[in-house]
Amino acid sequence: MSPATTVFTNINTNKITVQNSAQDLSKLEIESFDVNMYGFGVKDFEEKIIDGLFENNKDNEIIKKIYMSYIRGADWIIRGLPSYMPDKDHSFIEANIKMIPPFSLTEYSGILTFKVRIFNDFNFEPLSELIINRHLGSFRNPTEEQIEAAILEKNSEIKKGDFYLEDLGYRNAKVHSLKYSGVVTVYYYNGIEKMHEKTTITNKEILVEAYNSTQKKSVSQFVTYDVHLGKEALLKSYNEVSLWWKGFTWNNANGNRWHNQEHPSGKKDEALYTRITLDLKSTTTKVSIMDRVYTGTNWTKVYGRAVLVWINNYRFRVGYEIDISAYATAWNAQWARTSASMHMTTFTLKPEYGLG
Repeated sequence: MSPATTVFTNINTNKITVQNSAQDLSKLEIESFDVNMYGFGVKDFEEKIIDGLFENNKDNEIIKKIYMSYIRGADWIIRGLPSYMPDKDHSFIEANIKMIPPFSLTEYSGILTFKVRIFNDFNFEPLSELIINRHLGSFRNPTEEQIEAAILEKNSEIKKGDFYLEDLGYRNAKVHSLKYSGVVTVYYYNGIEKMHEKTTITNKEILVEAYNSTQKKSVSQFVTYDVHLGKEALLKSYNEVSLWWKGFTWNNANGNRWHNQEHPSGKKDEALYTRITLDLKSTTTKVSIMDRVYTGTNWTKVYGRAVLVWINNYRFRVGYEIDISAYATAWNAQWARTSASMHMTTFTLKPEYGLG
């Protein structure tokens, strides 16, 4: 029994090693591309699409090997081919192509999938020959209209209505066309990350006084970011908001204190501004930054929070909230008093993964 068990284990180990070394085609990300079938017929779909796959992915060594095996006669199974030709009026067919490797090619596993737009147009020029100037300059807070206008201004050969934008971000956008072939990426700079860099928000010191009661007050201040391209586009480039803050509190039990990130409960000497970052991805982010509580027969409480809230898909606000309260019993001759103020400045967006 022992020798047989040993042989069986070795065989399985070898099989697992082979499977793990195979290239999983389902993990390959292939950008969609266009194929012009003018002058060809339905029977030529497969060959023209495979040629297009190679032409649009010449730098991908795996695609090169797949293409070479195909033209040498490997029996790749191609699924998703259309059964008819598009009209000759700039209309197109969008096909979802699946390439299944033959059993003989053991170096591959999974299924290669990609999208193709198929045209049948005599005047199907490459978009790249019309949009030559692809660096569009700077926008403070780019909009789709501004990007489109800059493309037209810098490229006289393309006309309004000849193209549309997809995958708009804060550094680049993809330009597509129903009239011309291919996809072009345009680039630009933006100023949204420093939109409130010179902004400071603060409040006049708020005060509560209590005797034989509990007294409360709250205050909040925010700056607002309008995100013209939307939350999803912003999060492709930025993941946090950075700001600098310090706070001040007072109560009648033990006087003044200054607060910052190193001293949320306060210190006697005046504090310097310190930095905090808030997560942009969450719908609401609240971080406790100021916490001062005095308890005795009477008591006073001060709580401060840094806050980031998405109001909708195109706007968020960032700032602070302060809640103060005091209590004094009628049996104590003293009033309970407390006050607080907050100062925040230099709001900047932080790039995703350190990208500038």
